[in-house]
Amino acid sequence: METRLTVVGDGDKSEHLESLRDWLGLEPELGGQVRKSAPPPRDGELGGLTDAVVIALGSGTLSALAMSLKTWLSQPRRSDITIRVEAGDRSIEIDAKRVAESRIEALLEQALRDESSG
Repeated sequence: METRLTVVGDGDKSEHLESLRDWLGLEPELGGQVRKSAPPPRDGELGGLTDAVVIALGSGTLSALAMSLKTWLSQPRRSDITIRVEAGDRSIEIDAKRVAESRIEALLEQALRDESSG
């Protein structure tokens, strides 16, 4: 199942998404399944900035994603971070300052399980 992660709110979204993509790409269970998404370049541009991180989740990778997100979100940053996770027509938002780390996996599981059971 293809899952999109985007950054919501203020700050340099592209920088945060590049950092998240790099972080998730180091996770052995997610290796090779993480890529960036960018809009096509406009006239005169060489390329667009990253607007999402896309992960092809398979069986057993949800826990790896949740653990990796918990750790990444706990890193100190200059701005508040909220991650929107989208799968199909479902989405959830995980606010680094307002969602307990222990709830991240449950939120992901709820959104992604409901999508897969359709």
